[in-house]
Amino acid sequence: MGLITWIIIGVVVLAVIGLGVTTFFSGVMKGAEKVEQNPVVKNATNTASQVVSNATNEAINNSYGKANK
Repeated sequence: MGLITWIIIGVVVLAVIGLGVTTFFSGVMKGAEKVEQNPVVKNATNTASQVVSNATNEAINNSYGKANK
C-alpha cells in the first residue's frame, strides 16, 4: 500500500484509541446519516438505481430473445 494509505490508517487508529471505539463509531454513523439525508446523494442514488434497473431489464430481455432464436 502507498504511504498515504498508511497515514490514513494510522490517523484512524489513533482516533479510535483517543475517542474510544463506541464514540468513534457513533460519530461515523451520525456522519453517514447526514450524508444519506443530503438531497444530492438521494438524487444520485435514485438515478443509479433506475439505470441499474433498466440495464438489468434490457440484459434479461436480450438474453431471453436470443434464447428463443
